[in-house]
Amino acid sequence: MSGDLSEPDVIVALAEKSKALGNLGALIHTAGLSPTMAASKRIMEFNIVATARIERAFLPLAGPGSVAVLIASIAGHVDRFGDRHDAILRDPLAVNFGTSLPTMPPRPTLPT
Repeated sequence: MSGDLSEPDVIVALAEKSKALGNLGALIHTAGLSPTMAASKRIMEFNIVATARIERAFLPLAGPGSVAVLIASIAGHVDRFGDRHDAILRDPLAVNFGTSLPTMPPRPTLPT
């Protein structure tokens, strides 16, 4: 199964498939969009929002002995948004999350 993890339906389908296969043993998610790969909105959608959705979808499937490892790019630490944005960052599944954060400045692309 494959799909874009920033699409909520893809995550729901993955969780349903996992549940159908039996007990959740391990979940590994590595989100790695960096500022050289995408605009700030896409980075937030993938690295923060999708990761939170995965956690929400798979946590009910976890039981004794289950393990989860969730890793994202350090792109979220490149710019300091400031204390006034900390509350927004704590709830990436809020309806207004994507419109509440300032846009990160574009980063120069690396030479190829």
